[in-house]
Amino acid sequence: MLVTRRALVGLLCAVALRTSAGAQGLPDLRLDTDLLASSVQYDVQLFDPNDPAACELRPADLCVTGPGVRKLLRFSVFAINQGTADLVVGTPDPNELLPDGTPKWVYSSCHKHFHFETFARYELRQRAAADALLLGQKRSFCIEDTKKAVDSAPDARRYGCNPNGLDVQGVQVGWGDLYPSNLACQWIDITDLPPTGEYDLCVFINTARLLPDSDPGNDQGCVPVTMTAPPAGPAPKIALLAPHRRKVHAGKRLKIAWRKRVKGDVRFVEVQFSRDDGQSWQYVGATSGPKQHAFVWTVPADAVTDEAQLRVVLWAQVKDAPATDAGAFVRATRDSAPFRIVP
Repeated sequence: MLVTRRALVGLLCAVALRTSAGAQGLPDLRLDTDLLASSVQYDVQLFDPNDPAACELRPADLCVTGPGVRKLLRFSVFAINQGTADLVVGTPDPNELLPDGTPKWVYSSCHKHFHFETFARYELRQRAAADALLLGQKRSFCIEDTKKAVDSAPDARRYGCNPNGLDVQGVQVGWGDLYPSNLACQWIDITDLPPTGEYDLCVFINTARLLPDSDPGNDQGCVPVTMTAPPAGPAPKIALLAPHRRKVHAGKRLKIAWRKRVKGDVRFVEVQFSRDDGQSWQYVGATSGPKQHAFVWTVPADAVTDEAQLRVVLWAQVKDAPATDAGAFVRATRDSAPFRIVP
């Protein structure tokens, strides 16, 4: 039987960690699938590459498929230690390596602490399918006592991610490591998914089997997710009022104006640019101001093309529609006529 190198590394680490636990028992990580199912909700959020605080676009913390406004499937993950021994991951050491030579710890300059990779994996699948349609891109985790899972557990936290306080990562018996749905990267980016469909949201804990665990069978679970159409009513509309030029100059300022009609709340208006007649689009800018109807863009000096187009995208939340309904967040788009950008 063939064994992959990664699987062998995980097996060796698990054996070593279990041996060290000895008579003290073993941790037993369990995914709280009830919380996973009840926490599913939707959101739209702007990720601006010009914003230095946009950690989600940095390579170490990248968890969206591109800049701009993204539609997100959010959910909470609660990993409970119901075993007979604490899960001790350790004090972060940037020089510590796994048996395959990869770093055990990755430092996040955004979060100001070290993360442990391969703690969990998120997948969205077609209903009853075995393969992932979309993957959550959250790639590293800070493992700590976040919340008591049973009343009889000690009241004091034992493990944490604070380099100036509790800096040993792990989860004590009776506690759990909670990643609430409002946490950054606690989502799957569904912007490019069809608006309706039947899916399974699946979460896997301790994916590389690098941590000791007495029962890996309860480390995973899937819950059904149904994405429905928007409620009945008038759809949002947006019209592009400017520019109407057939030729613009690179390096010059260009006013982009629109008119919108929405029954509900305007979340964002995003402007995109194509230099290949709509074959691909890149982020230009966005506004969340409901009363703003124009945007001034400096045309890049290297944007010379005969096949330029602009697109405005209106994102809105339907009136009285809850965030637990995928159809609560809708968009409308309008493209300009093709124009030339000259030096």
